[in-house]
Amino acid sequence: MAAINAMTLITDAQRYSGGVRWAEPWLLEMTSVAGALILVPAVATLERRVPLASGMTLRNGAVLIAASVPFSLAHVGIMVGLRTALIPSVTGKTYTFFVDPLTDLLYEYRKDLFLYAVLVGLLTLSRQIELGRQEAAAARAEARKSGRLTLKSQGHTIHLRARDFTWAQASGNYVDVMAAGKSYLPRTTLNDLEEQLHSASVDVVRVHRSRLVNREQITEVRPTRNGDVEIHLADGTTVKGSRRYRDRLSPPDTTPPR
Repeated sequence: MAAINAMTLITDAQRYSGGVRWAEPWLLEMTSVAGALILVPAVATLERRVPLASGMTLRNGAVLIAASVPFSLAHVGIMVGLRTALIPSVTGKTYTFFVDPLTDLLYEYRKDLFLYAVLVGLLTLSRQIELGRQEAAAARAEARKSGRLTLKSQGHTIHLRARDFTWAQASGNYVDVMAAGKSYLPRTTLNDLEEQLHSASVDVVRVHRSRLVNREQITEVRPTRNGDVEIHLADGTTVKGSRRYRDRLSPPDTTPPR
């Protein structure tokens, strides 16, 4: 964004006023970027202490919004300090920022509020991704150790014996899991569920991009006219499989080498 803004300033100056020293727009933009980057650790520290993804979302949200004011003041202070030090030595001009302090600060705050919101949003998103990875790793470790699946559903944690798993189907951000004759709807992905089952040494096979089956529960596989398959399970359920995954249903080759 800073590079685009700098090039836009240069183009506009050439178009309307006959030109501008190339260094000045770059200094103006990059000093703003530098000020923002210097403040990233402080914003990250604040976001860790009052995360939006917590049980106190309203309170933490109010704290984060209030913190946007000192963020903007600090950003302006760093930016103006850098410009005051650099611009005269590079362009020979004296840099003046505060013509009308209140108007200037409000103008900068409007821009800084957007920047601050983007930073907090990215930090929150990265936190959620990392927490998801940690939970998935912990669930795989638990499955490997105890043979149990760990699934999150509506704020609850469900533990299932992995060997009881029959089949599953993806449903948006959830997966419909069938195990021991019961249905569960945890918030997870089919990939994460498959990895847990593999960690628990359960032989599962993907029969469709959105369906997963316990191979030990398969009693019969019937081809259909269009090339897909019908998979009959021990509990009487019939699951449709895709022709793209049909070869995965073939039993492994156990013929010993000659």
